[in-house]
Amino acid sequence: MRFLERVMVSAAVAVGLLLGFEVGGSAAPAEEPSREQLQQELRQELAREMDADDWFGTSMTLVLLGSDAYPVLLDALQDPNPIVRVNAASALGTMGPSQDGGMKDNVREALQAAMSDPDPRVREQARISLGSLNGGLER
Repeated sequence: MRFLERVMVSAAVAVGLLLGFEVGGSAAPAEEPSREQLQQELRQELAREMDADDWFGTSMTLVLLGSDAYPVLLDALQDPNPIVRVNAASALGTMGPSQDGGMKDNVREALQAAMSDPDPRVREQARISLGSLNGGLER
C-alpha cells in the first residue's frame, strides 16, 4: 500500500474512532477520553521516534487536545530525552500559536530557547518550526 493510501485509511479509521466506532464495524460508542488522558497519551507519543505514519496518530491527539496541548509541548521542550524535545518542537511548529493568540509569545520564546539546545537535531527542528511560524525558514 502506498503512503497516501495508508494515510487515507488511517484518516478513515481515526474519524470512525472519533465518532465512537470501533475498528471492525462495531457501532458501540467509545468512551470519550479525558483531557488528562489525552495529555498523558501525548507525553507518551512524544517519547517515541516517529515517522510520518506515527505523526498522524499524534496529530489526532493534538487536534483533540487543542490549546490544552501547549503546556504539554512547552514542558516537553525541557525533557532530558532529545527525541521528546525534537518531537515537541515539531508539534509546536505544526500547531503554530494558539488560535486565541494566548500562547503566541510563549511558543516563540520556547522555540527560540530551543535554538540553543545542546542537541543539533533539536536546534534544527526549532529553526524549522520558528520558520513555519514566521511564514518561512529562520536563518
